[in-house]
Amino acid sequence: PAAFAPGNPGGGVSARRSTYDLDREGSRQLLAMVNDAVPGFARKLAHSSSRRTRDKGMDALAAWLAGAQGQAAGDGDLRRVWKGLFYMMWHADRDKAQRALADRMGALVSDLPAAVGLRYVKAFFVTMRREWHGIDKLRLDKYYYLVRCVVRHLFVLAREARWDIAQVDAHLNVLHRCVNASRVNGDAAATLSAGLPMHVADVYLAEICAACEVPRAPELPPDGMVALLEPWLDAASSDTSDTRVVGRASEAVFCGLLNLGREGGKYEGAPEGAAHAARREVVLAVKRAIFRRASSEDTGAKAAE
Repeated sequence: PAAFAPGNPGGGVSARRSTYDLDREGSRQLLAMVNDAVPGFARKLAHSSSRRTRDKGMDALAAWLAGAQGQAAGDGDLRRVWKGLFYMMWHADRDKAQRALADRMGALVSDLPAAVGLRYVKAFFVTMRREWHGIDKLRLDKYYYLVRCVVRHLFVLAREARWDIAQVDAHLNVLHRCVNASRVNGDAAATLSAGLPMHVADVYLAEICAACEVPRAPELPPDGMVALLEPWLDAASSDTSDTRVVGRASEAVFCGLLNLGREGGKYEGAPEGAAHAARREVVLAVKRAIFRRASSEDTGAKAAE
């Protein structure tokens, strides 16, 4: 609705005029509101500039999503919730509060039951693709960090599955769709900004490395790394991909990994966990995957066109 246009995040409704003053209500009432009407919850949450309200709202949201009603919620319900969360972040002031809020939003990706977590991730990327153009430069950094947190917890899921990509394939497919949105395949998201997938490319490798750095974490196998890079391999070998996205992925993901591999991930300034993620056998497996894509008949035909 127009009231939620990015240029008017408060929808023109003063917090003093709210019919439900979240600052004076306890978590029990807030959770009841979530249970009774998801759209109403999202709208009220979006209007809040109070950290106390945001904290209570996130507590209530986590409980609702993990419960029976949240698990039964449809994709539309989750999109309405993310609409509220988007503007909740919009109103969050000061770097420390913004990062804490983004951390909580991202952590739900790996904390929630698998089915509702998947819908949560889907709704996040739908919302971000839709709203990206309207984020002004003064607010862009906090949304960059929010995207990073969600990507981070996708890799946390993969690590907790001991890098068995088949267990988290549906979650990674959501990311794949974001990266490879195309007007040719009819994806409406393609009419929007390339800025989101480009930023995902910027943080992708560093967050894989960070997921590998956790003490006693299972070692990321070479085929696991290739599977994690599949969205970018598909983008690079597709004739419908946005060239800006492909260029950023080539630089930040593929060249980034090869550079880490040359130094064993141990040079000054390398991301944490690089020594684990950029092991020689991992880099060789990625090189072979790139060569297979580049030498395939399909890729050759596309290049000729």
